[in-house]
Order: sequence, then C-alpha cells, then structure tokens
Amino acid sequence: MDHNTHDTASKRIYAEDILVKNFLENKEYKEKFGLRKYVCKLLVESMMHTIRTRLGNGQTVVLPTVGRLIVNKVPPRRYSNPRTGKIEVASERLHVVFKPSSRLQKILEKNTAN
Repeated sequence: MDHNTHDTASKRIYAEDILVKNFLENKEYKEKFGLRKYVCKLLVESMMHTIRTRLGNGQTVVLPTVGRLIVNKVPPRRYSNPRTGKIEVASERLHVVFKPSSRLQKILEKNTAN
C-alpha cells in the first residue's frame, strides 16, 4: 500500500469520524439512550478504529441493515507526467466502496419518491 494513499484515506475517515462523534454527543441522543458523553465518545472511537483497521487490512466491513464497506485493490497503472512528459507508474492502492443493503435502498427510494 502506498503511504501517501493511506494518509489521504485516514484524513477522509477522520473527517467522517468527527461528524459521527458530533452526532452521538448530541444532547437528545444522550437523553434517548441514557449514555454519558464520554461513553458515547469511547464507543464511536472504538468502532471507527475497528473499521479503519479492517479496511486497512483489505477486509470487508459489514454494517447490518445498512450495507457493506468493500475494499478494492486498484492495480498499478502507467501515466504521463504533464510537467516532464515522462511515463511513470502509479503504485497499487486501495479503494473503499460502500454497497448499501436492500433494506437501506428501499428506505432511500421511498424517501426520494415523496
């Protein structure tokens, strides 16, 4: 895995991590489930760490009733550097794809139809 690609993916996951943390730390959510702020934060951090680790290892992450996060390996490819005109090779990288479950697709279709 290319080190730079991993850093970019980590930054994207980190940005999503912040959104999830902010959602779970919401007062209404805490009151509904009776969890303290630090417990919500620990739960989210633990889940995101597990997901990040599994995706980094090339494993599929299944989110029941939501969908799956699948890792595809993008093979190395040749390209022409526009500045130098030289042919270079881009290293293999990992690409994460979200495949929604049929249940989620039905809910989304129902909401977009209204």
